[in-house]
Order: sequence, then structure tokens, then C-alpha cells
Amino acid sequence: MDAANRSEGLRRGLEILGIFREPRPEWGVSEIAREMSLHKNQVHRTLKTLVDAGFLQRCPKSARYSLGFGAFELGVEAGRHINLIPEARPLIEELAEKLQATVSIRVEDGDDMVLVENMENPGRLKVYSSQGNRRSWNFVGSGSKVFSAYWPLERVERLYRKFGLPRFTKNSVTRKMDMLKEIARIRVQGYAVSNGERSLEILGVAAPVFKSDGVLIAVLVAAMPSAGISKSRREEIVRTVARGARNVSDLFKEKFAPDAGESDGRRALRGGARSGVTESP
Repeated sequence: MDAANRSEGLRRGLEILGIFREPRPEWGVSEIAREMSLHKNQVHRTLKTLVDAGFLQRCPKSARYSLGFGAFELGVEAGRHINLIPEARPLIEELAEKLQATVSIRVEDGDDMVLVENMENPGRLKVYSSQGNRRSWNFVGSGSKVFSAYWPLERVERLYRKFGLPRFTKNSVTRKMDMLKEIARIRVQGYAVSNGERSLEILGVAAPVFKSDGVLIAVLVAAMPSAGISKSRREEIVRTVARGARNVSDLFKEKFAPDAGESDGRRALRGGARSGVTESP
């Protein structure tokens, strides 16, 4: 096999691996072929290679494939070494302690939001999020709201057409008009709130993190159980998160310089016991 064919086979294998994620962690050969516009024979050969290497496993009963132990080991190892900004760790630890919240930094990667730094709520009631967590765009999380507010409207329109505005709870934003109004409000006030929009019991507050040229590069998110939070306490949380995002922005301005051809989110990705109620918004 020549170099071009080997490169094409490697690319195909990596792209196939990339579709094994929530909300669809299992796939059949025909499903993968349709999803990726490939011939079934090509898919079958690639899957066999990935199974032999341990990155995928095949269920004998269903004949469907899922990630194997090799992918798990690689993910764990990546989680050890991805560290967005070492200097940001004390800041998010301090915020998590002060707010009794799970605090994270998220970047964009394509149409996904990727959690690249995380500190869990130190209190008894936890909101769970794991480093490396990847979620497609939606408008129920405070982090997604901030990204949407600072992206070009054309991009938000495309994401709206692709993903829609599903209803997770009675508080979810499900009308395009309401989404656009909230986007305009977020740009003015400089933060976003998700109060029971993905899970009724979770409050999420997010604020933008900027580079030195004023371009959004990441979002700082604090998520916590919403029970017992008064209006004044919520206002204090918003101020604290906004101030924390400004402090992280200062670190980003020192750390990152633009590289031609590489997105800010990918540059950030390159740089850098479970209990509780749910995953953070």
C-alpha cells in the first residue's frame, strides 16, 4: 500500500472513531456507511482494523460496534495531559470553593463545546462534569448561550437549523424569537444564565473569555444546585463569575498568540469520585 492510500485509510479510521460519542455510542456497519457516505466494504475493513487495535469492540449478539478499551486508555491519558492554562487552575479552584459550584472552562471545536478545565463543587451536593466532555450546540446551557451571543448571527442561524431548540424542561428556550432576544441581552450584560433549562434543579452562570484582540476564545461556566439561592445571592454569583472570566481573559491574553489556519478552540485544546445531581449546563 502506498503512502497516499495509507494516509486515506488513517483519515477514514479517525473519522469513523469520531462518530462514537453521545448520544449515539453504538453503530452498525450499514449505519456508519450511510452516515459517512462510504461503501460498506470500506467501513467493514476499517472497523476490523480498529477492533484489532483495541479502539473498537464488536458485540457478538447485536453485531454493533462501540469504543473499546484502547480508546478508553487513550482518553484517560489525554485527560492527564490536557491543561489549558496551568495558571488558571488556582482561579477556578477559588471560584469553585467560593461559589460552592462546579466551575469549568469550555472552548468550541466545530459545532461542539468541549470542557478543557474543570473543578467540581467541593460541597456535599455536586453538579457533575468531566474534563473532555463534548456536547453539541444547544441553547439551554449558559455556556452555549455565551458562545451564541458572540458568534456571527449567520452561524447561530445555521446551528438553529441543524439542531433546533429542543425542550428539556418547562424553562427551556424553544422559540427562535426568544433566543435572539436573549442573545442581544447577553451581549449587553456580558453574562448568561441558565436556570433550570436543561435540568430543573441546576443553575448555570457563564461569562466570556477573550483574547487580547477582543475575540472570544472560551467561556467560564459555574454550575450549582439551584435550591435555596435567593435573588441577591444569584446576583452575587453573576458578579463573581464575570470577574473570574475577566481574570482568565488576562491569562489568555498573555498565553495565546494567533496561528494562521488554526481555530482558537483547537489551539486551546492543543494547549491544554462521581456524585451529584446531573451534568452541568
